[in-house]
Amino acid sequence: MNRARRKRKTVFVVLLAPVAIFIFMFFIIPKIISPSFDTEYTSKFTLQEFNAVRNGMTKTEVENRLGKPFYVFNESQCWGYSRNNKSGIGWLSDFTGWIQAVVCFDSEGNTRDKVENIFYN
Repeated sequence: MNRARRKRKTVFVVLLAPVAIFIFMFFIIPKIISPSFDTEYTSKFTLQEFNAVRNGMTKTEVENRLGKPFYVFNESQCWGYSRNNKSGIGWLSDFTGWIQAVVCFDSEGNTRDKVENIFYN
């Protein structure tokens, strides 16, 4: 009886270990290392184009460079170009992070600020 129990325990550990390693390597480590793993950007958005946005650019210039934003807030003065993708599986999505990319404009419609924030769920 004792020998059979040990054998079942060994088989269980041998089968469970690869699954645990897979989950850790492909779902947990990438989220800890890079919040961009769980960030969804607009179709035209690139980090290079976002970094090229300068204060004083018009809304049209920003839209030509980055495309239409996902959302607009602060009375149309700020445009959001990224959102939380929540690609985690079940409870793992509670431990992910994402990058918020926002461009804000002054009352004349010219760029006044550009912000990247990292949020953790």
